[in-house]
Amino acid sequence: MRIKRTSSRLLAIFAVASFGLLISAATANATGSHSVQKNGFVTTMYVQGSGLYVSEFYGYTYNESATPNEPIHVQVVGPTGSTICNSATVNSSNLVGYLGCSKYPNADEAGGNYCAITWAYSGGKYHNDDEACLYVS
Repeated sequence: MRIKRTSSRLLAIFAVASFGLLISAATANATGSHSVQKNGFVTTMYVQGSGLYVSEFYGYTYNESATPNEPIHVQVVGPTGSTICNSATVNSSNLVGYLGCSKYPNADEAGGNYCAITWAYSGGKYHNDDEACLYVS
């Protein structure tokens, strides 16, 4: 499984002068994670597997400094936007440690973006407060 951060649209390429090799700084093999810090939350998407075979999806967040107190939950979605899993809902001020959900498909999965989204409730509706994605291929 090749994983690259979707926030890195342009691949950083470095030439190793003595060998003339090119390497990509935005890819990883088999297992990877990507974290984003926004609005006081740190949200992470983690995928483990080999090739398109995925043994685990895990999306989680923790409250680094979010205010005000608002209900939050974490959702993991696949390339088509379909829900893979959802966490329980908790108030952000009561969050101690991590809030997340996981799924263990142990199967071949579609290539594409897999995202962990932290949803926060305010103003009468949920809004995307933070999102971290990995591209799996």
